[in-house]
Amino acid sequence: QSEFNLQSSERSIRKALEIDPANILAFLRLARLRCANDDNRTAEEITLRVLSINPNDDSANNLMGYIKLAQQNSQQAREYFYKAINANPDAADPHLGVSLVEIRQGNEAEALRSISTAVLLEPRRSLYRSYWAKMLHQFERYDRALDVLDIAKNLDKQDPTPFLYRAMILRDLNRPGEAIKELNKAI
Repeated sequence: QSEFNLQSSERSIRKALEIDPANILAFLRLARLRCANDDNRTAEEITLRVLSINPNDDSANNLMGYIKLAQQNSQQAREYFYKAINANPDAADPHLGVSLVEIRQGNEAEALRSISTAVLLEPRRSLYRSYWAKMLHQFERYDRALDVLDIAKNLDKQDPTPFLYRAMILRDLNRPGEAIKELNKAI
């Protein structure tokens, strides 16, 4: 999977499930792969199967939150993310999920609180900082967003997301030359 060979990865996971049909981690990995292939229906079925075995599995509840978010069902997404947080308060990813739900609902304070929590729990994760900057951008806090993206760029040199978001902000600030330079770094 890390080499982006999703078909081979799925074959390996299915082989693992033949050997151990009760392997919850393999089921969750398979569900994530199905999501990566835009097959949310199958991902949801697999994840619900895991939740029928263990309703408090934080990874399954977190994944289900993202599936519901992709299905535009913010209320159910929020519920699943909070189940994941209750099961594992130190997991950053469900806090990111809550922040995405809240931003869709226009709840600025709650969105920023949740993304800040995710960043505090995993301060070295570039993607969380990029999402934080994107939210700041949406709330027209441009200078702060650019500062956060500077940090994100330095956390993961391989992640193009901070450059892409910087380009968007610079474009909105009517700085097209700088925006193009940042976009070229993202590519």
